[in-house]
Order: sequence, then structure tokens, then C-alpha cells
Amino acid sequence: MRDEGLVERAARLDPGGVVGSVALSPRSGLSLWDAHQDWAVGLADLEDEARRDAVVRLLGLADLAAALWSGPPATQAARFQATEAGAAALAWLAAVEFALPLTPVDEPWGPADAATTFEQWCTHAAEELGVGPLAVEVARAWLPDLDRACAAAGGQLEALAAAIRESLPVLSVSGRDELLAEAERTPIFAMLAAHVVAEARGWPVELAAGSSPGWRLEEEARVAAEAEAERLAEAERLAEAARVEAERLAAEARLAEEAEAARLAEAARLEAERLAEAARVEAARLAEAARLAEAAEAEQSAEAARVEAERLAEEARVEAERLAEAARVAEAAEAEQLAEAARVEAERLAEEAEAERLAEEAEVERLAEAARLAEEAAAEEAERLAEAARVEADRLAEETRLAEEDRLTAEAEAERLAEAARVEAARLAEAARLAEAAEAEQSAEAARVEA
Repeated sequence: MRDEGLVERAARLDPGGVVGSVALSPRSGLSLWDAHQDWAVGLADLEDEARRDAVVRLLGLADLAAALWSGPPATQAARFQATEAGAAALAWLAAVEFALPLTPVDEPWGPADAATTFEQWCTHAAEELGVGPLAVEVARAWLPDLDRACAAAGGQLEALAAAIRESLPVLSVSGRDELLAEAERTPIFAMLAAHVVAEARGWPVELAAGSSPGWRLEEEARVAAEAEAERLAEAERLAEAARVEAERLAAEARLAEEAEAARLAEAARLEAERLAEAARVEAARLAEAARLAEAAEAEQSAEAARVEAERLAEEARVEAERLAEAARVAEAAEAEQLAEAARVEAERLAEEAEAERLAEEAEVERLAEAARLAEEAAAEEAERLAEAARVEADRLAEETRLAEEDRLTAEAEAERLAEAARVEAARLAEAARLAEAAEAEQSAEAARVEA
């Protein structure tokens, strides 16, 4: 039911795909804006990367338009701009990808700066994306409007930079992995493409998005939560089985003779070691699951839980060996007492293990809740950025519409004045002709009278 692969192709325009920057375009654009404001030097490579990425993204949107609509390139370009999502995408491209990072601090945006940048990087960008001449011509059809939008955005760049600075979260660590993770949580161009496809086809956005990155996060979180719940249920079942087994062994030890008590004590020791090993393996598995969480605090908590579980397991094994050794050398009555003590101690250790499991379960739930809240915050942030882009697009579109109305009014006025001038010229010519005719007639009459 959906145009297979279109959103996935557009997702390549986000960091981690074919673009050079690993940061969200608002973050990288703001960095270049700040550097220009500070009159920083040595920015040529960063500016070239920004120009290349902007042209790559422009061609990527043109490729999407060529895939969604038929007809000549100008028609495909116009139909893309006629959609609300398409207009918002081009407004975002003008303001955030071109104007913000590439406007010089000491001069305004030129009337053909975007077109010049496009022609400079077009061939390279088309090869990177693997798009054909049709997408190139669709992008060229947008260039006049794109340059006008960049020029219109020039007076608002300071406010745009302030809004982006306020909206972007502060990263505790700003390495490559952290920047790519932020970009994966907020796939701007994948979301824009999904909205364009949905509007063009009349589908829900979720159907158009399909399996693109931004919409996989919720499903992955749900599956992970279900798997974690199953693992916790299995751990609880094992703990209950261990408790029941310990009570059964303790009851048998009380009823057995000295030899039987020794045998059962040995069996209890082996079973305790097995259960301790199972507890250690389960603790290691839970620690590994916690280690995979994003927060460093989760890694520390998981490591502490694993170490504590191993310590408790080691204590249980040592205590079981000690009790088993005592049971082997004691008399029947003493063996029964030791077996009872072993049962009590096993119950105590089982209770400690249960308490430790509950604490680990609470910690895992807390981390899962934190991850869920972080994903919701990222989704809300993405929606807010998209809404801001849409509002900015509406404003720029309104300015463009007013400018177009002014142009049409001026053209109409010029045509009216030209028509009036033509009529006046015709009138004057006719008057001159009549005057010449009258003068000629008078001259002829005078000549006749003279003759």
C-alpha cells in the first residue's frame, strides 16, 4: 500500500547516511553561524561540507518529488511545493541548510547564491545519491524560490539561531557516537519525507513511514520491555523453585538417618552450588542487559549488582560446603540440627536473593522508564522542530505571496501606463495627421484662390 523505499531513501539525508556531517543540521548550522559571528578563521572545509550537504539534501528532496509525481520537472517541482509538508521541507532547507550556515556576516544573501552553490556541487552530490538528470532538473526548478527564501530569511537569522540554541538539548559528551545517536532519535528528513508521501498519497503518516528509523524506536522499546518482563518472570520462577526445593530437602534431611542425612546434605550442597551458579548467570545476564542501557549510571548499577550477586553466590557456596562438611562428621542428632540450620540459612539466602532480584527489577524498570521518557522527549522535540519549520515556512510563503502580488500589481500598473501611453500616442498622431490635412487643404485653397 505504500511507496516502498521512498522514506528509507530520504533517511539517507540524515546524519549517518550520505551527508558528511554527523550532527543534526540545526546543530551544525548553528556552530557555523556562531563561528561567523565570532569572525573565526579556517572555516573553509566546514563551509564546503555544509554546501555539499545542503545540495545533497536538495537533490534528495527532488528525487522524492520525481518519484511521487509524473510530468515534466517543473510540474513535479510545483506539485511538491503545493503540499504543506513539501513547502515546509523547502523552507527548512532554505533557512537551516543554506541561509543559517552559509550567509556571510558582513553582507546579505546574494540573488543567486543558492544557484551558484548548487551548480558547484551538483555533479558530485548526484553521484553520491545515485540520482539521475530528472532529479537535477526538479532541483533547478526550485532554485529561484530557494534564493528568494534565503534572502528573506537573512533578516531573521539571529532569531532563528536563538530559537535553535534554546531548543537543542545540551549533550554531556559531544563525540561522534553521541551526535549520531541524537540524529537517530530525531530523523528530520525521514520524518519530512514521510509527511510528504502521506500527504501526496492521502495516507496516515505512520503507514507512509513504514520501517524508517524514527518509527522503529517505539516498537523496539515495546519488544525490549516485553522481553525484559519475561526474563524477570523466569527469574522469579527460578527463585520460587529454589525456595520450594530448599524446603523439600530440609524436610527430608530431618527425617533421614545419619547416612541418609549426610547424603542429602551433600545433595543440598550440590543443589545450592547449582542454584548459586544459576543465580550468578542470571545476575550476569541482567548486568549485561543493564550495561546495554544508554546511561552511564545504568552501567555502574548493573556492574555493582553483578558483583553483589557473585559475592552472595560465593558466600552461599562456601556456607553450603561448611554445613555439608559438618553434617558428614556429626552424629545423627547433630546432623538433624545442622540440616535444620541449613534449611534456615537457605531460606535466608533465598530471601536475600529475592530482595536483590526485586532491587534489580526496580532498577531495570527505572532505567526503562528513563529511556521511555527520553524517547518521548526526543519525539516531542522533533515534532516541535517540525512545527517551527512549518510556521517559518508559512511565514516565508506569505512573504513570497505578498511579494508576488506586489510584482503582479506593478506589472499590471506598467501595462496600464503603457496602454495609456499607446492610446495617447495614437491620439496625438491622429491630431497631427488631421492638422497636416487641414493645413494642406488650406494651402491648396490658397493656391487655388491665387491661381
